[in-house]
Amino acid sequence: MTMDAQFESTLQAHLERWGLTVDEAALARMWRHFELVVEKNRVMNLTRITDPARAAALHYADSLALLAWAKSADAKVRTVLDIGSGAGYPSVPLAVARPDWQITAIDATRKKVDFLRQVIDEIGLSNLSVVQAHSEHWKPEHCFDVLTFRALAALGEGIATCGRHVARSGHLVAYKTARLDSSEVQSAKEAAAVHHLARRPIFEYELRCGDEIIPRALWVYQRK
Repeated sequence: MTMDAQFESTLQAHLERWGLTVDEAALARMWRHFELVVEKNRVMNLTRITDPARAAALHYADSLALLAWAKSADAKVRTVLDIGSGAGYPSVPLAVARPDWQITAIDATRKKVDFLRQVIDEIGLSNLSVVQAHSEHWKPEHCFDVLTFRALAALGEGIATCGRHVARSGHLVAYKTARLDSSEVQSAKEAAAVHHLARRPIFEYELRCGDEIIPRALWVYQRK
């Protein structure tokens, strides 16, 4: 199926604002991922967003905001762990856009893991691996340069359960709204201290879909 023009133009507009580029082949692979998500969504709840333009902004551009942060922070990234990847956000767009990054996605739900393995086979993502696991019990062979979660939990809870997987000098990056209430920020501060993570500047950005502007932010912590 030909890529939807609104999907392509919406995603390209976000990337241009961030000074990022991806080639047509990468855009086509992200579109194919979206098609697979919509198809699987008929029998399994993966997303409420099935409009191509909204998905381009709220799923794909949002996922790729990590690239804009890495560029602005001059972060050295080789390995990424995506906790609770679900339908593959942000792991699949990141793996497509950055074939030089080795990305691991974990999810506790077998059906979602099976779906992601189908995606990997379908669009050919040799730099993405998927594991069925709970992050608090999982014991990987190594820690990661960047650990990220997008729709997993409150900030403090996510840090508490995942923080041990961050490599020395690595970063934990949580996709959140631009403004969090003080209790969530305080909980995150306490959890970060346990894992020797220091808070770094928040990376704020906007997602735009038609006339709608949605403020978003990456909350960043670095292991001391």
